[in-house]
Amino acid sequence: MHDELFENQQYLQESDLITYAERIDLNMDEFKKDFGQDRFYQKIQKDYDSGLRLQVNATPTLFVNGRLYEGNWMSQEFIGYMDRVATEVYK
Repeated sequence: MHDELFENQQYLQESDLITYAERIDLNMDEFKKDFGQDRFYQKIQKDYDSGLRLQVNATPTLFVNGRLYEGNWMSQEFIGYMDRVATEVYK
């Protein structure tokens, strides 16, 4: 389900979620029973609030030694950043 949600972030209406659940062959009786329940709401809200505090606004978001990295993590820039951070840590 994680993959379905990630790939379809712009389509998260109830009907979309049911379609994804059916597509991955979830137990639909259990899914429909649990759907919309507040059982996990506090955990989700806590994670969401934590992301806001940490300035997380995209997935993936990378933190290196507690610092938000905002550059391209698939580049030489990231490797250079990691080298600089490692040098700072091991001085």
